Formats: sequence, structure tokens, C-alpha cells
Amino acid sequence: MFLITLLFIGQTELLLNGDFENWVNYLPEGWIKETSSYQLYQDSLQVYSGNYSAKFVLRSDVTQRLTQLVYPITPGNMYIYTLHVLDNDTMGKLRGYLRFYDGEGNQVAYFYTSYSDDGSTWQLLKTDTFICPQNAETLHVEIRLYDNGSWQAGDSAVFWVDSLSLQDLGPAPDPPYHPISDIQGLLTSSPYEDSLVKTSGIVTATFGNNFFIEEYPGGLRKGLYVYRGSASSPAVHIGDSVLVKGRVAEYYGNTQLSNVFDVQVLQTGHPLPSPIELTPQDTITEDHEGVYVHLTDAECINDSLGYGEWEINYRYRSTQKDTFLHVDNMGVDYMPQVGGHYSILGVITFTYGDFKIEPRDSQDIRFLNITEHNKRMEKKQKTYIFSSLDEASKMCMGCDIFDAFGRKIGKTGSMDTNNIKRGIYFIKSQKGNFKYLKIK
Repeated sequence: MFLITLLFIGQTELLLNGDFENWVNYLPEGWIKETSSYQLYQDSLQVYSGNYSAKFVLRSDVTQRLTQLVYPITPGNMYIYTLHVLDNDTMGKLRGYLRFYDGEGNQVAYFYTSYSDDGSTWQLLKTDTFICPQNAETLHVEIRLYDNGSWQAGDSAVFWVDSLSLQDLGPAPDPPYHPISDIQGLLTSSPYEDSLVKTSGIVTATFGNNFFIEEYPGGLRKGLYVYRGSASSPAVHIGDSVLVKGRVAEYYGNTQLSNVFDVQVLQTGHPLPSPIELTPQDTITEDHEGVYVHLTDAECINDSLGYGEWEINYRYRSTQKDTFLHVDNMGVDYMPQVGGHYSILGVITFTYGDFKIEPRDSQDIRFLNITEHNKRMEKKQKTYIFSSLDEASKMCMGCDIFDAFGRKIGKTGSMDTNNIKRGIYFIKSQKGNFKYLKIK
């Protein structure tokens, strides 16, 4: 209770004319129509408090904005944005939106409220308490208007907005330190969800401004995704040792740090944690989330899942299903061959209901020709040697035939030996075993 009282006493209102009581030339004082495909009126009939509200009439399927520029702002301070909305029109929706910019005009972070719900009473929309990023200098406070997805010429949507507030709650307290393994916890979601924390680790992968960190020397439950959005400073690189402050979030089941307000590079060129070696007999679980791994022998079983993803023969387990791992393209687009075998380095993440591996670049995906794959498997299975395709067909009818580079060229029983050049080939049985074939 003592802490809450101090925050309440120290808060400062930053919005000018957030109650829409003052209007100049048909616009609320201090606000800018950043777009033009909507009408804005001073209204005295639908009011949340005071004498006036702002009435919006949306006439476009393109997002529209009414904006106020707030300057100066204080990096490291806590803020909250609230507004009251009356939305009894099913043709559109509205929400509050915030955009932070650095001194060069680059957007470095953004936050937003939930969308308005259709109803006949006023509703409160608000952001979570957030922290101003270290490199931010200006803030755009916005009211955003959206079509409901079925807009046609002549359509309109009507909203009323009143009693907006942007409060500076003062300096954010230095959050407590927790190692990554504690943040990940022992269950499917973090025990520190929605809490501000400080943690550290070695950067194992970078994807734009976002990155993964892991406790050294590595292990299960010791990796974490750090989401910075459009914030790019300071730049981090693989092998950096970093200290990070932010809020723990569960983004559709993936534990991450968001609203990151401080990143410190402590050391560069640090050795990476050792990747966990995984074979197709292993199962990916929540323990692997955020962790740097090496898939030693991944077979592509579907090369076209959509969105640049492909499927491999490593199983994963979640609360909903037990199915095959995806290879995602956050770091690199790669065109695999169905039936081809690959050595893959990367980090495990969980998005849109599926566990995925994120290779960092093309060097993290190495094609294993059939000879290499067979050497890896020969300790686990017997290898047969055939001297002709006819001989192979007798023992393995309808089995896939691969050349020495892993390319599938046909099936036994359906190909003529005359159509195959001399050389080394491999026959794959329905059980997944490879058999050696030499055409003379």
C-alpha cells in the first residue's frame, strides 16, 4: 500500500486537452488529424464527463489517426494511457495507440490498448503500465479508427471518445534479478508472467532487433526470447553477454521478455552455450523453449507448410497435441527436398500453436548426403548391399530410391535399370532403413 500511494502522489498528466473541452477551428486543441478519411465533431449529447466529447465518423477501410505529440518524455519512467469510448456501431472499432521515436525520427517502440467492444455504454480502454525505452525522445499519442473488415463505398462507423489520460508515474523501480531458468519455471507458463525482471545471458541468435539469450554453459529451461520490436539500440550480436530489463510475457504460449527498457552489453565475443544434441528419437518439449539445439539428422517430410515453414521428422509434445517439428524462416529462407536429410542448428521457439526451430542463417542448415546419413545410422541397423535394381526390388518393392546427393529419383519396381546411370544409390524401406545399391 505504501508503494501504491507514492506512485499515485508522483504521477503527472502529460496530455493537453485530454477531455476535449477546448476546440479551435473545428479541431480539439493540441490534437492533429494525421489522416483525413474521417469526420470529427465537437459533441455535447454523448459525454462521459464535462461538457463535450469528440465524435468520429469513419468513412474508409484504411486505419485513421487523431494524434497528439508529447515532448519531453523521460526514458526509464513508467507510463499508462487510458481513454473512454462509446462504440455502438458494428461497422468499425477503435483503440488507443502509442508510438515512441528516437532523436532521428525512428520508431523505437509501440504500445496499445485493446479494441473497443460494440455496446451502448461507455467503456474504459487502457494500456498496461509500460516503461519509456532508453533511446526514446518523443511520443505520439493516438486514437486509431479501424474498419470491421467488410467496408464498402458509402459505409460509415460512428464512435465517441472522452476523458483521455497519459500519466507519467515516475521512475521505474530497478526490477529484481532472476536467472533465465527461474523465469522459465517448471510449467508451461512463467511464474513471473506480467512482472518486471532483470536477467542476463549469452546471445545465441539475433533476428532483426530481437534476440535469444541463454545461461552459460546451456541446458534445458535456460533459454529466453527477448522481444524489442522496433527498438534497435544498443545493437547486440551473437556471443554478446547482456543484461536485460523488461516485462515477462506469454505471447501465445511463448515465454519472452517484452517492454524491454534497458539492454546492457557486458562483454563481446563470449563462447556460446553448447547446443543440446537431439536425434529423431528425442521429443521436443517445453523444456527446450528458447534453447540452442542441434538436430543431428532431420528428414524433411513436408516442404510446403506455408509461411516459409517446412516439417521434419522430430516430434514435439505440447498440451494439445504430439506432432512434428517445424523449421521456420525468421533467420533464413531455405528450400528443402522431401526425403532429404539435414543437420540443423538453431533455437527452439513456440508460435501459433507449434514448436519450431529457428536457424540463424544458411550455414545453420547443412545437407547430409545419403552416405553421411547411412554412416550415422549404421550402428543402429543392418545395411544391405545390392548389385542391381532388380535384386533390390525383390526385397524392397515400392521403396524410394535416392542418389548419393540425397535426391529422390524414383521407386523400386517402377524404374528400368537402363534409365539409371552407373553409380552408388540408396534404397529406403518403409521402416526408414537405408540399403546400399551399386549399379555397374
